[in-house]
Amino acid sequence: MNVLLVAPKTEELSTEDEAQEWIRTDGLHVVPLIGNVTRPELVADVKTYVSIGNPDDWIFVFLGHSSENGLILSDGLLRPQLLAPLIRGRFGYVFLNSCSNLRPAQILQNETSATIIATVRELVDEEALQTGSLFAQALAITGDVREAFNASKQAENADYVMLAGFRFEERKR
Repeated sequence: MNVLLVAPKTEELSTEDEAQEWIRTDGLHVVPLIGNVTRPELVADVKTYVSIGNPDDWIFVFLGHSSENGLILSDGLLRPQLLAPLIRGRFGYVFLNSCSNLRPAQILQNETSATIIATVRELVDEEALQTGSLFAQALAITGDVREAFNASKQAENADYVMLAGFRFEERKR
């Protein structure tokens, strides 16, 4: 599985440890965007590394801060309305390992055919690190996002949800 890993550094948070967990996981091909991640840089890297047409080969992983208004990059807020065109047709899966991102996840799921893993409330950084690390390992082993989600979520999970995407297959005549 190919992973575009977006881990911006902000004044409040460094996601370096979790990003390194993803990079060190055997069985995943990780394209890391770590540190000073700006919107123009994200757009350029998506266009460079991820082509339209094979979305099931790619997962977009975001590690950082977010809010109901979007994801926090190093240069400010990335609204889901601007992220959706980068996801659509390129990524079959999205893992938002950041706080309280259900609303952006719902917008992404409505605007793309991707399966989205999101959080419904604030997360403790150490718990997010554990969940992300276990998800990466399970994804590398199984190659299946649903199995990785089920293997990595906490007992009595009240933090993470999966919004299932769908794809219409063209009928052959």
